[in-house]
Amino acid sequence: VMSHQPLAIDLKPPGLVLSASKSAALDGHTRYTVVRGNADLCKAVCDDLMARKSVHFEPNDVLITTGEEMAIYEALLSICNEYDDVLVPTPAWGSYRDLVRLCRATPVSVRTEASDGY
Repeated sequence: VMSHQPLAIDLKPPGLVLSASKSAALDGHTRYTVVRGNADLCKAVCDDLMARKSVHFEPNDVLITTGEEMAIYEALLSICNEYDDVLVPTPAWGSYRDLVRLCRATPVSVRTEASDGY
């Protein structure tokens, strides 16, 4: 029997994340950042990409989002026109098709298989 309830994943954050979050809150780091993300974090992302992948980006090339779903939505908003078709590899997270529809485009499912290395 399939449930129509949203999937709730109960993953606890690592202890390091909890202690760093607590320290940051106690130190007063509790305000919103600029829309594109904290400048130091954007630079750290660039430094990490250079160190691990030998890929150069400037901090202004980096956009920090609240998660992958928001990143996908913002990317779709920047490139989709009304009535565009957008290929959505499946299986996919349930909201991906809705993100396409929010951009007034049409999601087109493309079946992928693990054996094909999706």
